[in-house]
Amino acid sequence: NITNSPTIILAITIIIASLVYFAFWFYIVNVYQVVARRVFLEGRLYKKVPIRRITFLSRVKQWNRVAVTMFVKDLYQTLWNLTIIGGIIKNYSYLMVPYIMAENPTLNSKQAITLSRKMMNGHKFEAFKIDLSFIGWDILGIITFGVTSIAFSNPYVLATFSEYYV
Repeated sequence: NITNSPTIILAITIIIASLVYFAFWFYIVNVYQVVARRVFLEGRLYKKVPIRRITFLSRVKQWNRVAVTMFVKDLYQTLWNLTIIGGIIKNYSYLMVPYIMAENPTLNSKQAITLSRKMMNGHKFEAFKIDLSFIGWDILGIITFGVTSIAFSNPYVLATFSEYYV
């Protein structure tokens, strides 16, 4: 009787699609931020970074821990965004979490977020000015529908903030 109802089938399809999307975001998109930072941090030390470095977190069996940490960071950020000004400030407070997790994926969420907050204490305005310096690249990315962002500005921004982290 349930399968005959188009409304219930639609609701089940939407729920399943939402769960698949959340799982993809949780395990791939969130963790990719850390993997990309790891590659950039290693790239500043070595002439070549092997492609297998992308699987670093799975080799050290920390993929789930990093996924949870990034989720908690995003959850905190979302809650702070409800206060508008607090969201802007906390965006810079939590800016270093992916870099911290890239260097030490064994930290738990609380440790990584606390360390990021301590690192950014007194340095949020510097990070804001760096962000502001990329406004031209952001406008160019909007004009080109993201093509220049993917090809040029995103790696440039990642490299800049990797140096800032170091």
